[in-house]
Amino acid sequence: MSVESTIAFYGIQFEVPASEVEQLELRCHPLLLKAKTASLQHYWANFGGIDPKYEILIGKKLAVLGLENSFEFVITCSELQAMIEDVRQKLLTAGFEDEPKLLIQYLPPN
Repeated sequence: MSVESTIAFYGIQFEVPASEVEQLELRCHPLLLKAKTASLQHYWANFGGIDPKYEILIGKKLAVLGLENSFEFVITCSELQAMIEDVRQKLLTAGFEDEPKLLIQYLPPN
């Protein structure tokens, strides 16, 4: 059992049905492959805890915060601006049209 954590990510998110989780585990899900072609990072997990809610985040992982991970994350304005522009361009190149966002998600213990 892992402890709770919080994910900080810049990009887009998709809910994934439980029937597609095996594709995520095997790293052959179409969203993962699409992200990989544009050199984008991804993070997927059950963000629902007891009531499963699988989501995949695509873009740039900023930090995973919690007892088993980092305790802080720091980025300068210039680094943040450069990262935002880089991710936006890569998302467009990969064919993702959704507007990227700063995503901060609680990940309950499992």
